Amino acid sequence: DSLNLTDIELYDNVFTGPIPSELGTLTRLTDLELDNNKLEGPIPSDLNNLSLLINLDLSNNLLSGQIPSDLSSLTKLFYFNATFNNNIGGSIDSSPYEADPLPNTYGDCSVSCSCCQAYNFN
Repeated sequence: DSLNLTDIELYDNVFTGPIPSELGTLTRLTDLELDNNKLEGPIPSDLNNLSLLINLDLSNNLLSGQIPSDLSSLTKLFYFNATFNNNIGGSIDSSPYEADPLPNTYGDCSVSCSCCQAYNFN
């Protein structure tokens, strides 16, 4: 049953096209690794439905657009990486983490978020 998936590790392939918004229906996911592919287009805002997500790696793709602000609702998210993409921008509100920024957040220099600023990533 695909609704019970907890980990999707599809890194280091040659997948192309957009990230399927249907991934947002896999609400038991804790680990989503789509890095090192050729995925393009925006990060789907439907990923904010993944309330158990701990690890989200979208690095080394051809993604563009804004990081959905809804991702700040993922209070269990520990690791987020969107480096080495076409042109990712936007912000991630770290308020669910109170005074502590998201411990392991990596974005391109165009990403402006308090998490990255706390660790001098931009």
